[in-house]
Amino acid sequence: MSAEAGTQDTYHHGDLRRAILDAAMQLVEEEGIDGFTLREVARRAGVSHNAPYHHFEDKAAVVAALAEEGYEMLRESQLAALDAADTYEQRIRALGLDYIRFAAGHTARFRLMNRPELRAEGEVTAVQAAGMESEAPLLDTIVEGQQAGAFAVGDVGQLGLAAWSLVHGFATIVVDGPMRAQVTPVRSWTR
Repeated sequence: MSAEAGTQDTYHHGDLRRAILDAAMQLVEEEGIDGFTLREVARRAGVSHNAPYHHFEDKAAVVAALAEEGYEMLRESQLAALDAADTYEQRIRALGLDYIRFAAGHTARFRLMNRPELRAEGEVTAVQAAGMESEAPLLDTIVEGQQAGAFAVGDVGQLGLAAWSLVHGFATIVVDGPMRAQVTPVRSWTR
């Protein structure tokens, strides 16, 4: 604490951006997306209430950064799922099951990643770009499977959208719908 100001001198935090994101994610998990303020994030991170503004313009920027990280996590998880599968059919199944496991295992982040305010008309935001990168393993698998003759030829974008819609819909039912109480059985089923 500064003796003159009576406040914490916290700008020289080891990794302020990471501390802010970790505190924000913890609050989202506990309180939901609407249940946190940057002031509370700063308090939990052990920094001054103005410190988050060194890295983020506002709460929306923190939410966007958390969503972007979520898509990066999902992409890494999808790539790992592909490594464990041999045939193209097994790869598609592994990607779908991994998506459901990701949603069930990172429920708060999954909800956050899919918030409509993170999308923009007529431009590609960083969150949208990360989302598209997380789709690449699925689209690449479809293209490779078509080239190998394992899948029928068709529009890759449409086929990818159909596959994603099916799995995303199921994941949403698990996370927020009628199967919510069955998340534990679904987690074990998808392993």
